[in-house]
Amino acid sequence: MLADLSDTVVFVIDSYSVDKFIIAKETLFRFVERNKFMKKKNLCVMFNKADLKNRPPKELLYKALEADKLQKFVGKIYTKETSAYNKEGLDECLDWMVKNANTIWFSSNWYFYLSE
Repeated sequence: MLADLSDTVVFVIDSYSVDKFIIAKETLFRFVERNKFMKKKNLCVMFNKADLKNRPPKELLYKALEADKLQKFVGKIYTKETSAYNKEGLDECLDWMVKNANTIWFSSNWYFYLSE
């Protein structure tokens, strides 16, 4: 699996759709529980669609994701509200990944897992 070679797994969640959020959360937990190599990996969770009005605040999303329970399955966790539409939050996510990479090479592999 490509994620074996990566320092960070990126998980993008549609934070506007409650139904999709629940499915994404279940998928993320199954992924980290089944893949023991994740204990040494960093996890970057992007709450996408931050540009839309009437979306839940980050604190509520973080609590609903139960990110504190994810900690026992992964190395470090970073959560950020993002917008693919206007590129909000993406620089901060990439900066965090580079700063927390386990390898000294800038060309570190990253595995992007997109939830729909």
